[in-house]
Amino acid sequence: MGTKIVRICLSALLAFAIARPVFGLLFFVLWPAFYWGWDYLGRQRAAHGLSTPLWNPEKKSPAAPVAKNRSGLRQLIRAIGIATGALTVAGILLTFGIIVSNERKAKEARSKVQEGMTVGEVLHSVSAGPFLWANSDAPETDSANPRALNLAPGSESGKFFYFDGSLSKDREISEPEALALLHQRLGDGYRWRVEYFFAGTSVEHFSFKVVFDKDGRVRDVTPLYGSFE
Repeated sequence: MGTKIVRICLSALLAFAIARPVFGLLFFVLWPAFYWGWDYLGRQRAAHGLSTPLWNPEKKSPAAPVAKNRSGLRQLIRAIGIATGALTVAGILLTFGIIVSNERKAKEARSKVQEGMTVGEVLHSVSAGPFLWANSDAPETDSANPRALNLAPGSESGKFFYFDGSLSKDREISEPEALALLHQRLGDGYRWRVEYFFAGTSVEHFSFKVVFDKDGRVRDVTPLYGSFE
């Protein structure tokens, strides 16, 4: 029983590692294929007197027929329990992996921002992956266009999505266009605050803020903040 559980977990992890960068639903094909393939390989090797890691031949009592050893319902319940446990373990490992990945990306991004950098230099240095929330101390002149701007990651590095009020839809813009939009919406000659937000499918997220002085250069970078802190 113990080796079966280990095989289930290992085959699930292997299927996930292969399916994630290719196609997520492929996991549900690879997992049973790896598990039953492992069992098939073990039986074939056992027939030739060879051993297989984490596989042992089932010992059956000669006094009791196999058909009476377990009922079909009992086998089904047992299989559902094992599958549920394996999925739970895989889900926990997936969540943990996403958290570690987001934290690593956030730390790498924060390390690129140095005091004295311009807005354009920061925008170029941290252009892949995070959401960007910016606001300014400039006075409001148009209630329809507040001194704030949200930018989402685009389809590729250096691209951003933002909601264009005049078109009433999201529009993808380039890095130079994003920089021009920041100057237009936030206003020059005032302190700006830009928060970079790293989030995935996990409930955990990480962020840090970059504070620009009135001359448009980095004055301060806050420590990395996690949602569970």
